[in-house]
Amino acid sequence: MKDAAITRFMEAHPFLKMLLPLVIGIIIADKGEDTLPLPAIVFYGAIGLSLTAMVGCLWLKGWRRRHWFGGFSFLFFLLLGFMLCKLKWETTVPSYPTYACTYEGYLTDSPDEKRRSRLCPVALTGRWEGDRYIPTPNNILLYLPKDSQTDGLKPGDRLFFHGTITPPQPSGIPTGFDYPRYLRHHQVNGTLYTTRWRQQETPHKSLKTKALSIREHILDYYRKTGLQGERFAVLSALTLGYKQELDSEIQARFSASGAGHVLALSGLHIGILCMVLHCFYGIFLRGGRHRKLRRLLVIPAVWAFVCLVGLPLSAIRAAWMFTLLAVGSLFTRVGYPLNTLALTAFGMLVYNPFFLFDVGFQLSFLAVASLLLLQPKFEQLLPPIQHPVLNYFWQITTVSVAAQIGVIPLSLYYFALLPLYSLLVNLWLIPLTWLIVALALPFILASFFPVGTLQIAGANLLSLLLDMMNNLLETFNRLPGSSVNDIVLQEAEVIVIYLALIVGCYSWAKKWLRGWTITLAILICGTCRSIYRHETALQQHSLQIGNLHGVPTLRHIHGTSITDFIPDTTSQPSVRTNDITQVESLRICQLHDNRWEKLTASKKLPLDYLYVSKGFTGELRPILNLFSINCIVLDTSLSKYRRERYLKECKELEIKCINLEKSRYLEVKL
Repeated sequence: MKDAAITRFMEAHPFLKMLLPLVIGIIIADKGEDTLPLPAIVFYGAIGLSLTAMVGCLWLKGWRRRHWFGGFSFLFFLLLGFMLCKLKWETTVPSYPTYACTYEGYLTDSPDEKRRSRLCPVALTGRWEGDRYIPTPNNILLYLPKDSQTDGLKPGDRLFFHGTITPPQPSGIPTGFDYPRYLRHHQVNGTLYTTRWRQQETPHKSLKTKALSIREHILDYYRKTGLQGERFAVLSALTLGYKQELDSEIQARFSASGAGHVLALSGLHIGILCMVLHCFYGIFLRGGRHRKLRRLLVIPAVWAFVCLVGLPLSAIRAAWMFTLLAVGSLFTRVGYPLNTLALTAFGMLVYNPFFLFDVGFQLSFLAVASLLLLQPKFEQLLPPIQHPVLNYFWQITTVSVAAQIGVIPLSLYYFALLPLYSLLVNLWLIPLTWLIVALALPFILASFFPVGTLQIAGANLLSLLLDMMNNLLETFNRLPGSSVNDIVLQEAEVIVIYLALIVGCYSWAKKWLRGWTITLAILICGTCRSIYRHETALQQHSLQIGNLHGVPTLRHIHGTSITDFIPDTTSQPSVRTNDITQVESLRICQLHDNRWEKLTASKKLPLDYLYVSKGFTGELRPILNLFSINCIVLDTSLSKYRRERYLKECKELEIKCINLEKSRYLEVKL
């Protein structure tokens, strides 16, 4: 009976059967990106053979045909995902010269203001080497100085700039976050800071840049109507997907209360837009005979909005789902929403396999999948409620609980944050978000007219609603125990939790008693692994020497306690104490400038490690007059020339030397 139920479920959701092996293939290719250097012809051949076998199984007769066809189709889509991911990796391999060149490119989004510079996402079009122009279709992060020249930069502006583009470098000391891989998943494979740049008069024209220029116009309109500060930041994120103005305090407030999902344009915002458009079209196209026409007219408006907000993945997912469901309703076809969701994910991953590694993509699809599977079951726990207010609260409760179940494990993995009052927050936040977004749509349309009294009144009303939202979140965040911030999960633990959720939910839906035993066994195994990991972490006692986010660092790890020592760059040599660090029985000196060369000592100070990093340009011999050194460590921030020079000097002085160029960091057990 259980096998028959699973078979019926999978037959009703064919794209789910295609999506699962595709995702597995993408993950395998991404994890083995540096360890599976097989030629592409091997994968093309395997894909061709599996496809041929699939077609051949259609001609077979008997019960084996179904199993063989399922096996070969699983292999085909797994290899397809593997191959698509490998091809995408090849397009992100850095191929820049190691010397300075003049590059041409255009801004793909609004600059993001940093503390000392402006971060500009740039799509390169080419570079000049002498008089020769070489096409260079890559994406980089360009850092420009904060001045009046960069104030007016906007998406689509063409730039000429000079410098040496460098591939993103990983942190030497492991932090759990691979920044270079993150950038390559977003198809960015280089960074450059330069002061030598100029803007071209003719901007780059494309559908996205035109849409983003309209967004810039609306943002300026927001400012002209008096929306400033936090109100402007939240409204821009809610309605236009513009998050550059959201500071860490605002994001922390939304995240701690479980309201972070409203800042990501998704199904909620698309649903509000569709309802407003249906009401608007209903004014001109009344009656049931125009119902299909109204649905058809909503589709281009939805996609125009998605382009306007910069094509975020959560909004693309919602727009595709709405489009497929709307087109199906035009032909009076009743589909399965979960299959539609799987089709949407399948199409997006075939287009770009790297979408799978976007946090917003993962949270969006998991939330909707959990909602589609669990919310109807939760709703049936109570008999139909006739009272509209009570029914609303019950509907919001079931929707919030179902969506939260799907995303909590992943949220803990990425953010280590568990909001405890998210259910109560959503009861009031969702209708407030509906009011703000619904009112903002006609307010945005008014941006194409001169600012007048009506627009100012609309801005004041929006300000009032935004203040209510802010006060609501602050009230819940001040409650005792509003969130738990110290739950850290690893990948294996997340997989165990989702596996237990799937088996447990299926057992509940199908009343499968043995399934509860399996669920309990999975949870026990996962708990044992977590306890073992925690006990292992408590026993860890070591010192790590390496580069951390561009800063030469000594990291002392003792159980769950982590202490970082960074060099003192401000004090005078006579009072600088942070350069010499005593950790347990080890003594380390961080050498990052030439000031030690001018000092003398009557007796040499014993050192276990001399950590040499960028900033030191002298010779090692004068340092040996001050210290008795057991080992010298060369940081990756040093240039290749200086590393080779110091390696040669250490060899002549017969001192042990460790180059961190390959190992990235040195770990010493204590």
